[in-house]
Amino acid sequence: MKNVAVIGGGAAGLMAAYAAAANGNKVTIFEKNEKCGKKIYITGKGRCNLTHDCSPEDFLQYVVSNSKFLMGVIYNFSPHKTMQFFEDGGLNLKTERGDRVFPVSDKSSDVTKCLEKYCLNMGVIFKFNEKVLKIANLNSTMFNIITEKSEYPIDCVIICTGGLVIRQRVLMATVTNLRNRLDIR
Repeated sequence: MKNVAVIGGGAAGLMAAYAAAANGNKVTIFEKNEKCGKKIYITGKGRCNLTHDCSPEDFLQYVVSNSKFLMGVIYNFSPHKTMQFFEDGGLNLKTERGDRVFPVSDKSSDVTKCLEKYCLNMGVIFKFNEKVLKIANLNSTMFNIITEKSEYPIDCVIICTGGLVIRQRVLMATVTNLRNRLDIR
């Protein structure tokens, strides 16, 4: 079992945390805000368009640019698998004009609650109002996550900060260290 830090509690961070925890890891999400999924709350005019009820091939036609980037993901976690994931988590869905999928409640907050529930059921720890200031190499096998409140030794880091610009040297040090740990050349 690895001690995994997920930096950012948006949709990607919540999914990454769930996946890491489902694979037997101890996971902590570091979120600078008071709650997760703040951007989820504003998607789809507050309703959160989750996906499209269509095949992966049709879905890729909706992608405006660089659809090749999504090909592997969309075939492994198709729109139908996405819908099933949320329905299994207790979120009732509906399909509207243009094959757009929304929660029946029309509340994007229900999407966030569903993702949080998945994480909590897997034992994910949430650190709210805890901005990560620095990711440092603690030693050859561990990182040190430094926040405004404390320091945390971590085996692996998953960065899910969306549009946040990260200093290149910190990111490159992290990527280099991960490549070395995973023996990727």
